[in-house]
Amino acid sequence: MYQLLEEVLPYFALFYVFDSLAFVAAGEVLFARRFRVFEAHRGGPVLAGLLPSAEVLSGLELPLRLSRSAVAWPATDGFVGIPWENLGKLTREDRTLRAAGHTLKAPSPEAAEYLTTLLVRLRDTPVGRRDRELVAVFDERSDVTAVRALRSRLSRFVRPLGILGFVGLVGAFLLIPLGLADRFPLLPDPAWVLLGLAPAYLAVLVLAWRSLRGGGVRPSACLGTLTPLFFFPPAAAHVRSVLARRLYSAFDPMVLAAALLPAAAFRDFARERFHRLRQEGAEGEFAEHLALAEAAWRRAVAASGQTVETVLAAPSTTDPSASSYCPLCSTEYRLGFPVCSECRVALLPLRPLPAP
Repeated sequence: MYQLLEEVLPYFALFYVFDSLAFVAAGEVLFARRFRVFEAHRGGPVLAGLLPSAEVLSGLELPLRLSRSAVAWPATDGFVGIPWENLGKLTREDRTLRAAGHTLKAPSPEAAEYLTTLLVRLRDTPVGRRDRELVAVFDERSDVTAVRALRSRLSRFVRPLGILGFVGLVGAFLLIPLGLADRFPLLPDPAWVLLGLAPAYLAVLVLAWRSLRGGGVRPSACLGTLTPLFFFPPAAAHVRSVLARRLYSAFDPMVLAAALLPAAAFRDFARERFHRLRQEGAEGEFAEHLALAEAAWRRAVAASGQTVETVLAAPSTTDPSASSYCPLCSTEYRLGFPVCSECRVALLPLRPLPAP
């Protein structure tokens, strides 16, 4: 057994690091807290779940455009309008949704499940009540109070899961390797360490299940979320990052930003989001959807304790040569550049540096 442990432990350590990577898909915003402060990530891999205290929350940017009469479905050359009465049957397989001959790949299975439920809900709403149902959808997605209430409700699981995760991490990747090296006679035998870790592992599974159920996740979905822990038990050390990503998948990223980000980071995030909405509105489509989205944006700003004027104020810079910035990607430019070279939108002036 000891020889087997020596052979598999390096691979377990490598796989644990790989399992700690969170891959941010298109249409998803990841909020990761590795130490004390949350940061927002829009794309690429993020080493977010290495520590037991790490937390990873995922917000879904709606890939669809919704109105009372139709849903605009993303296609290769823009959006395709599908009247609600023509939407027909929706099918879902892992991350993929299919309806009316069109396919949509969501950022995660949880996001796909949410989108399917949302589309069925709006499709089956009578025409006369669909406008109110649309408002209700955007209200739910932009409810900062609901995010804070959910975090408060689940806070009783945070400390126990963190302690148990730390115990598992130390036992699996410190005590067992040192015991196998046989250089510290006072350390317990690796077999006893494994035996001692078994109750901690089972306790993590129980607490994780209760956390998911407390967050309103169905039993079948709970089982799907926890299945990787059965095949790779060391993943129990960072289970908090797995749970949080599942529990908040129905919320708009603006709401999570308002509840999680520091004030300055939230202003940057909200300012960019506002300009993206206005840029899409400038193209003259999806007026109903964008009006609801902007109203939701304003509610999230108010719930953050800041004002719209503060959020939309020009950002400052530490570069004396910069005079303007791109409202979509925040790249700064010197005087003489009218348009962002990447986003192809007009630049906005930066706040001037204070006089020395």
